[in-house]
Amino acid sequence: MVHGKTRMRGMIEAILPLSAVIEGRQSSLLQPAQATLVARVRLDANAQPPALNSAVRVHMYYTEVADRFFKTVVGILGLD
Repeated sequence: MVHGKTRMRGMIEAILPLSAVIEGRQSSLLQPAQATLVARVRLDANAQPPALNSAVRVHMYYTEVADRFFKTVVGILGLD
């Protein structure tokens, strides 16, 4: 998770649904639609959480998924 220039490690626990109020917002040519996902994030034990109601960016890394995928490909191709 990125807050300002601070990086915090954590795990996404859940993607939460949003109310119909946010879904009703329309985008225009001058103002693109904003992402409308809310995630519950559990920060690492040594991370200090950002202030309440702070906007943060979440970067997700799919290393476990990629690892399983490439192990499957290597197994299918007989390269192991």
